[in-house]
Amino acid sequence: TTVERWLEDNLRADVFVAAEPGGGRTAPGLDPGMIAELAAMPEVTHASTALGVTARSPDLGDVPLFVIGSDIAGDRRWFASAVGPPAAVREAMARGAVMVSEQLARRHGLALGDELRLATPRGERGYPIAAIVREFSSDRGNVFILAGVYADAWQDDRVDSLALILRPGVAAQA
Repeated sequence: TTVERWLEDNLRADVFVAAEPGGGRTAPGLDPGMIAELAAMPEVTHASTALGVTARSPDLGDVPLFVIGSDIAGDRRWFASAVGPPAAVREAMARGAVMVSEQLARRHGLALGDELRLATPRGERGYPIAAIVREFSSDRGNVFILAGVYADAWQDDRVDSLALILRPGVAAQA
């Protein structure tokens, strides 16, 4: 089914590490040293960080913003529409574009190439929409932004979750 495909593509990690829930904007998140240590383990082939926050859009109100170190779905990301293949979307995001979920796009009439305006501590900024993604984690919809782009605008490099993909043949142990 559609949801099963989405789960397979987005829950690819072998190990998930998360900070305590409910910390909000002032919570310290995961320790950067621990993240670096886990990511550098020889058993790990890929590590991706994430942070869930709420951002304010002058046009849309509050929107859920997922700050990602990289897209865990990679080339398997399921686009409803995009500026090109996954590599082109990654390049656009590195330059400051965002991905939005179909739910958010439909609810607010957003389309590929539109600019999503968000209020940041450094002033209001516009983020071009590089992809509209099929995504089922929230009926409200989500916005996805790369961690470096977010850190530049919000001066916030916190991480509240870490996904690790292990080498083939390596079993995750508690």
